[in-house]
Amino acid sequence: MSSSLPRRRSALRVLVVLVLGLVATLMALPGASAHNFDGQLQVRGTGSNYAGANSDTALAVAPGATATYYVKVLNKGTTESQYRLALSADPALTVAVTAGSLVVSSMAGNYNDGYFTPPIKPGASLAVTIKITVPAGSLQRTYLTYVDLFNAGTYSFTHLSRQLLYTEVKAPATTTSTGLFVRNGSLPFVGGAVTYQRAGAPAIKVGQTSTFTVRLRNDSNGPEQIQASIGSPCAAFTVVSVKLGNVDVTQAWKTGTYVTPVLAKGVQKDYTAIVKYLAADPNCSLATTLVSSYGYGDGVGSYQYLVTPGA
Repeated sequence: MSSSLPRRRSALRVLVVLVLGLVATLMALPGASAHNFDGQLQVRGTGSNYAGANSDTALAVAPGATATYYVKVLNKGTTESQYRLALSADPALTVAVTAGSLVVSSMAGNYNDGYFTPPIKPGASLAVTIKITVPAGSLQRTYLTYVDLFNAGTYSFTHLSRQLLYTEVKAPATTTSTGLFVRNGSLPFVGGAVTYQRAGAPAIKVGQTSTFTVRLRNDSNGPEQIQASIGSPCAAFTVVSVKLGNVDVTQAWKTGTYVTPVLAKGVQKDYTAIVKYLAADPNCSLATTLVSSYGYGDGVGSYQYLVTPGA
């Protein structure tokens, strides 16, 4: 009896040590407090401002070229947190992702796993760079990439934040009909004979403006007139104006009644469209302006977007 007592005490001491070790291990693991639901993605393509949550960003490149998007994973909560970043892209694209100096190979073609960020302190962010290379020889088209942010403690498919990256293959200089071409600043034109492309612009803050060139061109078989219009679903929060040189033609464009003079084959007219951000709207975080044209003679219609995200 007396000889078994020290063995029991020794076993008890071992058990206590094991339990304390297990408690210390569990305390070192990230708990529920390390995975908040306050993460947000911000992104920029051109310019210095980052677009806010759930925005569109568009860049136009030539076939075989690379579009570079800069993403911030921002912790807007009050506790340190990890997040899971997932990406879904067209398999024809070559996608390279880096987080700081780390090459994130797990992002490529693996949406369900994705990339788990290191812990991010409240108010801090992690910089991620996404480079998307269009296939050489690609036809003019739109490549859409989804970038989603999730709570890292669950595999829920309800994202906390989403950014849509539109990588556009730029337009050729001419078409075989009437064409509508759009661009911001000196970026490549999109549109022409291909419809529903997006001309991206830097994100702007309330009170700022973005300026686009809208080109109506006649490459049909003979003289042609082109009807044009412009409008925005965020009309209460943005104002759009259109000029031909110094002449304001906004009202006719907004009502869809603007018609060019007769354009000879190979002739184009460039208009200036200005989008001003009046106020932030939680339900319309980007100003997407739809521009359309219709060739009277060839019956060819075209629709293009001017994308001005809110910063």
